[in-house]
Amino acid sequence: MALLCLLIISSCKKETPVPEKDIFTVNIDGNLENFTYNFVVNSNFMTSSSGKMMRIVGDGPVSMINININDYNGVGEYFLSDNRRQVVGAYGKKALGSQKEENYVLIDGSVKILSVTEDRIKGTFYFIATDYGGAIKKTIDGIFYLRLTK
Repeated sequence: MALLCLLIISSCKKETPVPEKDIFTVNIDGNLENFTYNFVVNSNFMTSSSGKMMRIVGDGPVSMINININDYNGVGEYFLSDNRRQVVGAYGKKALGSQKEENYVLIDGSVKILSVTEDRIKGTFYFIATDYGGAIKKTIDGIFYLRLTK
């Protein structure tokens, strides 16, 4: 009888633990950056001319990323190159010491929303950004798992 109880208990589906900590990392031109101050503004409280909007922001000690998804409809992939401009955003490096501030506009790439719950969002992204002088920054392996801010 004890063996039967043990088998029943051990066969119960265990839930995968959800990290408590927010995650927002990206590889920018070969350098991994972790953003320590992050937030997502829930689309239910923001609208644009094309419908609901989602804003994802990562701010770190050296740089920041601001991504706006227009016409946000939940899980799915949103493209910068779409004629409707589903995604717009910016990447910037902060002025530190003798370094000048750098500002880039996202020109190509996508944001993929993998899951959304009542209070969390998970996704991936990549993009190409350019500054006004034509310099280019490439990001790959961008991931985020963040709390939704209401």
